[in-house]
Amino acid sequence: MRRRGVTGVRPAIHADLLLFLKRAPWIPERVGPSSDRAFSQLALHSFRLQCERIPEYGAFASHMGKSPDRIHEWRDIPPLPASAFRSHGLSAFPNGGETVVFETSGTTISRPGRVRLLDTSLYETSLLRNFARHLLPDGARPRAVIFGPTRAEAPRSSLWFMAECVVREVCDGGSWVVHEGEPRWERADEEFERASSGRRPLLLFGTTLLFRAYFERCARERIQFRLPPGSRAMDTGGSKGAAFEIGRAELRSSFVRLLGIPATCLVNEYGMAEMGSQFYEDSFLAAHERFQARPGFAIPPWVRTRVLDPETMTEVPEGRPGFLVHYDLANLEIPLAIQTEDVGSVVGGRLHLQGRLPEAGAGRRTGPMRRVVDERASAGAQGMPKGRCNAFTLPPALPGKAETPGKPSVRRTTPSSFASRRSPPRPSRAGSKRSARREQSTWRAGPPRRSTACWNASPSAFSILTVPCIGTRSPGSRGREDSPRP
Repeated sequence: MRRRGVTGVRPAIHADLLLFLKRAPWIPERVGPSSDRAFSQLALHSFRLQCERIPEYGAFASHMGKSPDRIHEWRDIPPLPASAFRSHGLSAFPNGGETVVFETSGTTISRPGRVRLLDTSLYETSLLRNFARHLLPDGARPRAVIFGPTRAEAPRSSLWFMAECVVREVCDGGSWVVHEGEPRWERADEEFERASSGRRPLLLFGTTLLFRAYFERCARERIQFRLPPGSRAMDTGGSKGAAFEIGRAELRSSFVRLLGIPATCLVNEYGMAEMGSQFYEDSFLAAHERFQARPGFAIPPWVRTRVLDPETMTEVPEGRPGFLVHYDLANLEIPLAIQTEDVGSVVGGRLHLQGRLPEAGAGRRTGPMRRVVDERASAGAQGMPKGRCNAFTLPPALPGKAETPGKPSVRRTTPSSFASRRSPPRPSRAGSKRSARREQSTWRAGPPRRSTACWNASPSAFSILTVPCIGTRSPGSRGREDSPRP
């Protein structure tokens, strides 16, 4: 999958980034001012290149007053909303020249975003070094059991691309549980039987939902295994797409009770398709190196994470929640600064996740970019592709302005107030009062549903738009096609 000499990528910066990803020190106390300077220099160089090669991102940065000639450190690089990938081809090369395409999560009312890469060497270098540190610190090469489909069956999922890369590079072969969209539990049973009898440790890799489905099936059929010592597991995705919440304690208990894998050997991962890097818990690393496991996720040394206040767009004090912005040096062909749809905090250099913003209003969180793209397109700006700005949806009325009739109400609130009330639906036929009353009555009488809040971005302020959603959503927006239900 790796290609050298990528059109539009300077060989010097690509080589420097690869070297940094391979050698940047993990030990926090060694990441001092010199390392931060090196990170900032590489980030600024990448940013300049991306503004040149990605016209939409360059126009966005100029509109925000953050063009390359006006910024001097990595914190000044304007983050691009992750939802912009749903409407723009934000890659540093022409459409159709990509080697891989990753799709982000989509809903029935928002199409998935697409991340197009021509050269995956930075992506693979980042994921392999990070994965090996947190899942293979003992240097083992276990056989992998993948609770998911092969990449051939899910070619646009970054998770299953990652799984294939892990099996190929750092494992002694692998077996995939999902085939043709259906879980084949007997495949997992056979692998676990062979491993138990042959005393060969296994690496389990999959989504939280599929692991839970397998454990429920084992409990129903009274199946248990005792995998050899040294077996470990990585789960990702949380309760994404489910109408229930999966507790970490419950999941750890199931791994211990049904597979014999200790809680210290279960590692949760957080990632998203818009980033080449991932975040891991250090439970297995701590057990191996005999130190106290720390809460939260480890931030790779080639990534910086900021937590911004939704009202002021300024960085919050350590420990306070806000929305997360990641600066990832593994992103070269796509913007390196990504404004996520996740809520969390950073404490002691560790990332703590506190929730995911619902994707129902995804198209409304790209207000600044929508405006600049519209302005540049209407003015016929050179280098701005035409006909690509109409996919954005303008945000609802901003604070202090009149709301558009028939739109859900927007209210200002503080980041600590994440609970919300559902807004009534719009009439199905414009001007039909009878239809509006009927739908309003149905909405009020309908079954109770969990409600969440989504962020609506503007250049200077954020609002919270209340929308209904069923169940919970987990952090991360990898577009990882959480596996088929059993």
